[in-house]
Amino acid sequence: MARTKLGLYQVVKDEEEVASIIRSAGALPLLATEDIEGGLVDLGQEAKDKGWMPVLKPFFKYMAKEWLPKVHILSVKDSVHRTNNASESSNRSLNRKLKAAKPSCYQVLLHKTLFPYHHDMFITHEQTSE
Repeated sequence: MARTKLGLYQVVKDEEEVASIIRSAGALPLLATEDIEGGLVDLGQEAKDKGWMPVLKPFFKYMAKEWLPKVHILSVKDSVHRTNNASESSNRSLNRKLKAAKPSCYQVLLHKTLFPYHHDMFITHEQTSE
């Protein structure tokens, strides 16, 4: 997404060195938290050494502004799940069970197989309110 917004799509498509630098930036979360900033600096130096810094400067500014402040949540080095596939799978299962793409908190709480106690409590409350 960043390469499209920053106007890098064509240069990434045409220039393997640029594509390699950007792919390497995508691998930064695999480093330990304390190594991510240094990894980005190294990639910036590589871009400079290969003469691509004028083209990639907006990309590095974006990375420094948007991602470096979040390195504490960015690193997946010692994580069991290195992608969000596990949470996406859980969300998909929940949505299927609730038969709703974006269920409200009430749909979740009132779903009798997810929270039988809450479901009974709400049903009892509704029945006694009548």
